[in-house]
Amino acid sequence: MNTNPSPLHMRHCLLLVVFLVTSLVPGRGQDWLFGEDGARSFPRLRPGAGDVIVLTYCVVRGQQTDVYVTYSNDGGSSWSDKSLATTVRSGTIGLQRQPQAVLDNEGILHLAFEDLRAGASSIDAWYCRSTDLGVSWSEPRRLGAPSYRDFVSIAADSAGHVYVSYLGNAPSGLPTEARVQVFVSSDRGMTWIEPVVVDNIPGGIACECCQQSVDVSPDGTVAIAYRANVSNVRDIHLVRSTDFGQTWQPAVKIQSGPWNINGCPSTGPKIAHDLTGATHVVWRDARDSVGRNVVWYAKLPANTTEVPQNIDLSSARAENADYPDLAVTADGKTVFVVFESGTGLQSAVSFNSGETFTLRTLDEFVRSNAWASAVLRQTGGQPFSVWQATRDGRYDLRYDDGTSMSVQSDSDLHGHLRLTSSGLEIDIDEQVTVSISDPLGRLHVREHLAPGHNVIQALPRGLTFVSVQSANGTVKTVRLLRP
Repeated sequence: MNTNPSPLHMRHCLLLVVFLVTSLVPGRGQDWLFGEDGARSFPRLRPGAGDVIVLTYCVVRGQQTDVYVTYSNDGGSSWSDKSLATTVRSGTIGLQRQPQAVLDNEGILHLAFEDLRAGASSIDAWYCRSTDLGVSWSEPRRLGAPSYRDFVSIAADSAGHVYVSYLGNAPSGLPTEARVQVFVSSDRGMTWIEPVVVDNIPGGIACECCQQSVDVSPDGTVAIAYRANVSNVRDIHLVRSTDFGQTWQPAVKIQSGPWNINGCPSTGPKIAHDLTGATHVVWRDARDSVGRNVVWYAKLPANTTEVPQNIDLSSARAENADYPDLAVTADGKTVFVVFESGTGLQSAVSFNSGETFTLRTLDEFVRSNAWASAVLRQTGGQPFSVWQATRDGRYDLRYDDGTSMSVQSDSDLHGHLRLTSSGLEIDIDEQVTVSISDPLGRLHVREHLAPGHNVIQALPRGLTFVSVQSANGTVKTVRLLRP
């Protein structure tokens, strides 16, 4: 077997290095991912090789939404120029529907998304790719003949295979019988075989409007996690393929307690693999034995089929937890999960291969529509997360890079603030920037303050958020109510 890289492979690797080194621009600030004002939303992070991170996000323009892709090769410290990949109908994004891009080992960007295009009778799965790291994109193409296809997910392996999984009609064509299906390309997205139905629980189908998630382990095993529907028992299952998606093993149940619900809960799982082949899964359910929304984590070792231990990540700190995402280091020792809740955006991190987790609040002011997404830097294992928050009355992307919290609610800050008849008095021992916003994120005041005693007189009435940014970029935020 010839193990020397081919000239074509070397050319792609050189192209990847050149673009990643020369086209990056600095990420600015510790509060918002991009320094300029914007209306960015629906972020999705996916890891690449080393410390490469791919970010897909959207800009809504009325009935149309622009889909952008950018990437970082230094764990999120700097980002490439944004690349407009495609435009979709705005109504095709939401409830876990979102475009998502992955970068393969040859430097090709692959983008999968849902759209309802002119002349179509239903939402469908679409795909485009870029062979020059976003300088140009192929014309979007529908995957397969026109049909109902929804809730897409995408993954790529190191051997040229690209997988796009989705929920679609049953082979009989009945829209009420959703099935998990997958398109496979063996030539990096140039051509695609006919889709294969992969969910195979006797007497069951897929939950009709819950996102499913596809990922590839380092040994090439493909796994798809999804929520099943067996007479309204809607539990999380996993299917695996060891022959590049041609055949699929019987479904493995991941959820250890049943959830009976007469209706779709509109929330599905996310998965990731480590070098041991273990599959890490996160999801939300309100199983019968608990009766409330809980975010759960489980790890399924390679080649095992027993129901894994389910670990409750949310109950100790958060209510109404939902929409988790996760990332895992290559060695499987660090597991990082983000999820939204009624007590703010939360993170849970484990440094012992998912046995125990430590929780913290990333953003207490974002309690829904966060679209939080997470990756882990493979160098050092530091987490990087992005989510959707309100900025001056519009959505934009906040982030946390694992070294300094982008949004921090700190009770110690209250000791430096006093509401008086003169306004908001602030005593500080360093130079800071103070920003005061209303509950919609609209900025009312921004002042640069010197060390010592300061008074801000233009404090709006009612509930306000006061953020104090120090010279090192850390932002601490508290809520104040001025009568």
